[in-house]
Amino acid sequence: MRYLILGLLFPLTVSAQQTAYKAVMCADTEKVITALTGKDYKEKPFWMGVDQKDHTYSIFYNKETTGWTIIEFKGKTACILGAGEESQLSRELATKH
Repeated sequence: MRYLILGLLFPLTVSAQQTAYKAVMCADTEKVITALTGKDYKEKPFWMGVDQKDHTYSIFYNKETTGWTIIEFKGKTACILGAGEESQLSRELATKH
């Protein structure tokens, strides 16, 4: 009986999914890095990773203000995927840095 109920719910969950698109700001990589690491934001690269399409992702972070920015790099273009304030590191990361 449980499998029948799950089988009935699963198609409803899948059909309820929607695709959303979000505008992102992109600019020359050098300009983006200069702005983030400059006097206004003072963020530093905290983490970097590369996906299967050879795009590089990075999180820039300011320890004093807890400001952060997530960037996607491809060639000479950098796109800001998100940014904010008042972030919090996990306890594990906070004790190591």
